[in-house]
Amino acid sequence: MEEYNPPVDHLFCKGMYARRNVVPAGMTIITKVHAREHICIVLYGTCHIYDQDGVKSIVTGPDMFVTKVGTVRAIYCETETSWINVHWSDTDSVDEIESQIFEETYSDYQRRLERLEH
Repeated sequence: MEEYNPPVDHLFCKGMYARRNVVPAGMTIITKVHAREHICIVLYGTCHIYDQDGVKSIVTGPDMFVTKVGTVRAIYCETETSWINVHWSDTDSVDEIESQIFEETYSDYQRRLERLEH
């Protein structure tokens, strides 16, 4: 499978960070593990979302929902789809924010939880 990283637009506001992307129709995106709860706003498009538990939902924008901590998804975009994710943040460094809000693997996420517990 060919890797595709959709372009991301970044917006910063005191204490908040938003990232917007557009994914072409027919693409499947595998998300990183979400390390923080945040708001997801689907601007337009229809996508089929499968979560880490195998639960499927179909979302058609405009719509919005909360992404819970520990969530990882496979998202198939039936049509061109665009969404915005809104996170709290105390920095305007995209690299620093991404290290706070994502883990590459579920094992990395589990290690993060263990560090927080101690």
